Amino acid sequence: MVKGYLKDRMLAWAVFLFFYAALFLIGYLYDIPMEKVFYIAEFTLAGAFLCFLVDVTKYAGRWKELKRRIETMDTCSGTFYTSPGAMDALYRQLIEKMAHEKEEVLYEDGLKYNDMMDYYTVFDEHTTLGEWLMYWLEIYVRPTAKPSSYSHYRDNCEKHIIPALGEVPIGEISAKMLQRFFNEQARTGNLRNHGPLSTKSMRNMRVVLDVAFKQAVSEEVVSHNPVPLTAIKSCRTRRPEVMTDDMQERLERYLFTTRNIYHPGIVLALYTGLRRGEVCALRWRNYNEATGKLTVEQ
Repeated sequence: MVKGYLKDRMLAWAVFLFFYAALFLIGYLYDIPMEKVFYIAEFTLAGAFLCFLVDVTKYAGRWKELKRRIETMDTCSGTFYTSPGAMDALYRQLIEKMAHEKEEVLYEDGLKYNDMMDYYTVFDEHTTLGEWLMYWLEIYVRPTAKPSSYSHYRDNCEKHIIPALGEVPIGEISAKMLQRFFNEQARTGNLRNHGPLSTKSMRNMRVVLDVAFKQAVSEEVVSHNPVPLTAIKSCRTRRPEVMTDDMQERLERYLFTTRNIYHPGIVLALYTGLRRGEVCALRWRNYNEATGKLTVEQ
């Protein structure tokens, strides 16, 4: 917070010091008694100190609120003013730390799992579906997929599939059992409100099971893949609507006249064509201040 405050208030305090020095210079040039000069200086300094206390208190409140919103990913409605210095310091200190911690946890979990199961582990039809899915994730998905894809596959397994079917032997998994599972997830699979799960999420979950069972068939763990015999609601792909010049102008006006921690990312995507994942993966090391160039690495 201190670095952010100093960066934001540097100009204001520089002006104050200039005014303070000018006060003594004027007193010297116009032969004003130094007692009066010191009296005015003390009065000004006391006022500046009170302003400083009020400003720091407000700044600390904004800092605390911004930190809470970033930690909880709260996009809340309404405008919220955040100074550039606070954004700079927080993104350096907080977001990179959070990303690093998440990668560390996934890496450590993978190492722990690989200590328990290696390439020579023998699986058969009595192996539980949960054991097979974790093996498949670490041996086949993690080394070949993007970190975001691996995280998405793992979330599907740990939050939806394994809690419901993880203890069932993989050889006993039938199309009928999977269909009941999909139907239940479609009704109450939303973990936030226990309501219906979106069609896209259902399709992604079915893809995870399909690919995992195909690998199980290839390794002769099971004789067939029951997933193609199941059915879920079709998901139609919507055609993207391209913004007109007028729509873009209105969006730009809104982004530049309101304050929100996500607006810089939206502006960057609007002007460069970067995808959401590419914007979120950017780090300060990707920006070269000397040349003004931004390098996209992942």
